[in-house]
Amino acid sequence: MSSEQATSPHVTIIGVGSPLRGDDAVGCAVAAHLEAAGDLPPTVQVLEAGLCGVDLIWLLQQAPRAIVVDAADFGGEAGELRLFHWEELRAGSQRPLRGGHDADVLQALGLAEALGELPDVLLVGIQVADTHLGAALSEPLARNLAAYAETVRHHALTLTRPRSDPGPEPGGAARRHAQKECEPDGQDPGS
Repeated sequence: MSSEQATSPHVTIIGVGSPLRGDDAVGCAVAAHLEAAGDLPPTVQVLEAGLCGVDLIWLLQQAPRAIVVDAADFGGEAGELRLFHWEELRAGSQRPLRGGHDADVLQALGLAEALGELPDVLLVGIQVADTHLGAALSEPLARNLAAYAETVRHHALTLTRPRSDPGPEPGGAARRHAQKECEPDGQDPGS
């Protein structure tokens, strides 16, 4: 294996959204937080894509697996994080990710799939509270930013594991910890 193959990204984390519209910037804020931490291996690439529109297709081609982080409106509590798989979103009528971009994330994913350019993709949606022009990230989202970044980091590291190394069991302590941290105010979802 060449050194280039060893360090080429296996996972691309793509934060999308408008930095001018409050909570719509949360995807970019998560990406910036991960970049600032600087603790991801070279096999994980982090991109702050902003309002990338159909350029998302090109960004998705950077690795065989991608995690797209975006603002969402799925009717949850402000700051709630949910994971979506493309297959579920494509098959259903649910469109939880924000559509305020030139071409929204789901349209870009559909086009990438039609072109045969869609990698394995996990969508991380974070429930918005305020997306008004000029608004800052709302308090519930700002308060949980580190937890969102840790959840995305956890999933990225899981995706970089060789297929023969399943990592911790799906119901294991690491997963419970990540889920708990992503509930608003760090509350356990079962309480």
